[in-house]
Amino acid sequence: MRNTHLKDVRQSWIGSRFYFGKNKVMSLALGRTKEDEYKDNLHKLSSQLRGQTGLLFTNKSKKEVLRFFDEYRVPDYARSGNPCQQTVMLDEGPIPEFSHSMEPQLRQLGLPTCLQKGQTKSYTVKLSYLAE
Repeated sequence: MRNTHLKDVRQSWIGSRFYFGKNKVMSLALGRTKEDEYKDNLHKLSSQLRGQTGLLFTNKSKKEVLRFFDEYRVPDYARSGNPCQQTVMLDEGPIPEFSHSMEPQLRQLGLPTCLQKGQTKSYTVKLSYLAE
């Protein structure tokens, strides 16, 4: 999750605490075994820390927390590896939105373009992108 969205989530959960860090450090703090756990059954939580993980400590009910995160959606720019949700057809012809200086960058991104009389021109192409 990007920092600006995380900031909004933290604002929604004032009075609660979020912890992010290396999984090994967090599991060591919680306790890896029943003998070295800080509180009862926390060693079970430390075995679940995999990938990008954060901990939320709150007084709210489990139902409230799950409902909030199930419903929380914000539009964001797609990143590498995201599945496409929309397809856009770009017809052949001039693209006045882009100046001639941007043509090499567009070509580098995979858009078939060329410069004709100082104007960026594209060929028919089908673009797919993520939008929410």
